[in-house]
Amino acid sequence: MQLRRPPALHGELGAKTPWYLTNGWRGGGTNAAHRAMSSIGSITRWVSPRPPLRAHDRRSCSRAFAAIATVRMISVPCPEGARCARCEQLLVTGSIVVVLHPHPGGTYPRDDYFHPRCAVDVSAYWAKLALELGPAFDGRDALVALAALRERARQAAIYNKPIPEVEPAADPLGRPRVTALLVGSAFNQRAWDQFVSRVRYHTWRSSLREYVFAWIGASARWQDPSRPVGAAVFAARVDKKVVKAQLDRLIEVRAMGVTTPVVWLIGDAVSADREAYFREPLQRAGFDGDNAILVRGPAAIDAHTVYEPALLDALCAAMDPPTR
Repeated sequence: MQLRRPPALHGELGAKTPWYLTNGWRGGGTNAAHRAMSSIGSITRWVSPRPPLRAHDRRSCSRAFAAIATVRMISVPCPEGARCARCEQLLVTGSIVVVLHPHPGGTYPRDDYFHPRCAVDVSAYWAKLALELGPAFDGRDALVALAALRERARQAAIYNKPIPEVEPAADPLGRPRVTALLVGSAFNQRAWDQFVSRVRYHTWRSSLREYVFAWIGASARWQDPSRPVGAAVFAARVDKKVVKAQLDRLIEVRAMGVTTPVVWLIGDAVSADREAYFREPLQRAGFDGDNAILVRGPAAIDAHTVYEPALLDALCAAMDPPTR
């Protein structure tokens, strides 16, 4: 039997509840105002129950998700005039390159092209999938094996398992690719997001090294044996105090065998007393705080900050090892 709703009352409610539950059909129903007060914080849409997925269906869904996920990176013939987003060298037209598609609404709004080797350095996991599913070229199998090895080493480092020996990463000019840890009060989740939005792929190069910036409080994903921790930056706001949690982070960095961090002070004016105040935690953590290199940063790290190339060049030059 098909039920017909009353023409007036149901239209006034504007809800997804069937009319026969709100109009007293067969003795049921409730007042609309009472139902609204009783339903605060609950989901009232009507859905039909579904049985749980069987094991075969779960495997099928996993394969389908993996097929969709590979759209993140694909390998294609290179168009004319494209440059590698990592090393900035001109790509050979028609050669096989890896394209990185950004996530919808993500930080990087455009597609980027990479040499296959550069793509492995940027993201071994996605590069491996793209190279396996893309067209064949000379050296593809070796790059797939290298990407798989680096991903296994990264996972082992995250979960404190035995780490397989992996070749250190380097840029096309031979500069070693190392991780620079950011520690201090100047960085929280929002400040880190703003920093990443301006430092593309977290990477900046000096004359001696290629630095991959990583906020030590973000996650354990920065642990990559192919790009070992080679430097650290103690980024502090001049108007903030150094708390115990930041000192613990400095002690953690010291245990990694890193040299004295560069002091990056964020603020308008820095007096000599404030400089000495921020050198003292380095001394307590076991570093040579008195001889730490100091770099003046912008007035603040927020949505309106522009990270000038000159500032990042000075920061990376301060992190470079001394030449003899």
